[in-house]
Amino acid sequence: MLNKEKSRFLSGKKIISGTLLITCLLVLAGSANAFDYKSYTVINKSGMEVTAVYLRASGETKWGDNIYTGDSRLKNNGGFQFSQETSSASCSYDVKFVCDNGKEYVIQNLDLCKIAGITLKTE
Repeated sequence: MLNKEKSRFLSGKKIISGTLLITCLLVLAGSANAFDYKSYTVINKSGMEVTAVYLRASGETKWGDNIYTGDSRLKNNGGFQFSQETSSASCSYDVKFVCDNGKEYVIQNLDLCKIAGITLKTE
């Protein structure tokens, strides 16, 4: 009789473990879907050539890598595209661009979840 009770207990434990595993996988799958890669178009309307463009989440202190990967400077009225991972929990980003005169300009608090383009202006 003891073996039957032990067997029933163990099979119940396997069912609970299996249910817990499936629940964890569903939670992970749901959180993976919360992030989305989106493409953006950057247009240079600064009146100068741009040598670099950087991105960071608003509130961060460190800038990411240069997202402008063109072979030469970004001409005035020129543009390029890049992709960025966003989520509804982190939509706000800052953009810094450097012009050919060495001056840096920052555009703060862009909502990347709601826009598809970024215009670089010095004003």
